[in-house]
Amino acid sequence: MTNQEKTKIILNQLADEVINVDWNREDEYLRSITKALRKIESVEKSK
Repeated sequence: MTNQEKTKIILNQLADEVINVDWNREDEYLRSITKALRKIESVEKSK
């Protein structure tokens, strides 16, 4: 699964259960989630 697919799943899940998403800012949300996923991967690789 690509990071893009993962980010969309995360954003949709947040929208369904937790927050009111301003879909006009979807690209910003997806970029932030993608950065977070990259950071997680980086931390996991450095362990």
